[in-house]
Amino acid sequence: MDFVLKRISPLYRNRELIRSAISIAINPDDPAHQFYRFDLHQRQPAVNRFGVMPRTNGFVAAPGQLDIPESLVQNVAQFMALKLRGSPLDEGRLATLGDFLMLAEGRGIKVVLVTMPVSSSWRALWGDDAALDRYLAAVRSVAKQHDVPLFDLYQETEEYIPADGFWDWHHLNEDGARILTDHMTRACLADLFIPEGRGEMAKADRPAARCAVPE
Repeated sequence: MDFVLKRISPLYRNRELIRSAISIAINPDDPAHQFYRFDLHQRQPAVNRFGVMPRTNGFVAAPGQLDIPESLVQNVAQFMALKLRGSPLDEGRLATLGDFLMLAEGRGIKVVLVTMPVSSSWRALWGDDAALDRYLAAVRSVAKQHDVPLFDLYQETEEYIPADGFWDWHHLNEDGARILTDHMTRACLADLFIPEGRGEMAKADRPAARCAVPE
């Protein structure tokens, strides 16, 4: 019944998202409420939040280091620390991810799970190694359960993405995105798209990061 309702009723499928949004908007006791109060934020210019027009390829260019007020940085850090130390991958989110992977498998769609690279400052928001390990273990468990490869750069970001590849703690800029795409293409996609017998050259330049179903 749960499976059927998720597919015929958007309200049921997104019930946790809706509940969370309503709580953030109207519940002053919700930890996230103070960070989303309408009176604390000003509307950004119509072009986009960086004051520039998006490029034709859809990528929004941003400086390597934005001039972000320290108060805003601390505000976001406090909010994300609360989120990360809570349940970033609770049962509902894991179930949704599992449903997606089953749907992809049923339709013959190949999926690669990627733990996106983040800065050391972002990883520090977890508070302790145990919380971070639980998150990564949950991701690996899902990948193993559904037999999909996992490309994990989360804890080894600095080996692959330089500090100037980010425009904040966890969003890649254009250079960072290009580097990640190159690593992922070589590690995960070369075997799928390079004709047989011509893949050895690509393999020789592959990064050390693995792209495989967790054991």
